[in-house]
Amino acid sequence: AASGPPPVLARFGERSYRRCSRCGVIHMTRLTPPPIEYETDYFFGFYKKQYGKTYLEDFPNLTAMGKRRLEQIKTLLRTSPPVGIPRLLDIGCAYGPFLAVARDRGFFPVGIDPAAGAIDYIRKELRLPAFQGFFPEALSALPQNFPSEMGEPGRFEVISLWYVIEHFENPGAILGEINRLLTIGGILAFSTPSFSGISGRKSLPSFLKKSPEDHWTIWSPRITPRILSRQGFKVKKIIVTGHHPERFPLARLLKNRGIRQIFLFLSRLFRMGDTFEVYAVKTRPVD
Repeated sequence: AASGPPPVLARFGERSYRRCSRCGVIHMTRLTPPPIEYETDYFFGFYKKQYGKTYLEDFPNLTAMGKRRLEQIKTLLRTSPPVGIPRLLDIGCAYGPFLAVARDRGFFPVGIDPAAGAIDYIRKELRLPAFQGFFPEALSALPQNFPSEMGEPGRFEVISLWYVIEHFENPGAILGEINRLLTIGGILAFSTPSFSGISGRKSLPSFLKKSPEDHWTIWSPRITPRILSRQGFKVKKIIVTGHHPERFPLARLLKNRGIRQIFLFLSRLFRMGDTFEVYAVKTRPVD
């Protein structure tokens, strides 16, 4: 007899979470589409509520993070250097901090984002090419054969998604489209929340309850190489991020700085951060 769907891990209102028995990713199902919150208030009111400053006020920190990420990408590109200027597509580019860093580091960057205000800022303030819409539909806004003057038409050497992959209901289809757009040896780089971090380990139901309502999938570092391999990529490096010593049991009761450093060391040693970054190389095309 055919097996049924995986058991429900947790249910909150109309949201249900199950772990895929084939790939290990936790998938969300829901009765109605999630709210779309990527316009102006997301980058200002919502962002400030979460991080204490607006997205643009946080721009210096975001560009510093972008510099570190780009160094990882450049290291991988040295093993298969592109001909000419490497082209980079940043999906979900927001107000463009990663695009600005990429330009300063010698890349030809292009951005896609659904927020009209963000795209307007990138075009007017950063003077970089950016297109409004959701990936991959927004690709239709690119000029035909763009950017053909830089190399093979319609191809990129780098595609990045910083905290974006989880917003796609079908990430397999998205990875297939990214594979199509990348050159052989091109770099896929992304970051995403992890269900194997301290928050998920301490209480998976609580972690899932706090997961944003538009996060369709939740990954972990351990399962990612196998998933990407099926999509024609070889993972070269995974960096576990989002270390929060204060989220360990009893850690909030311990105000001693030395104790906090111990928890931070343990979090890094056992890869218990709540987010992670992936750097992979396209090894083959997929059908």
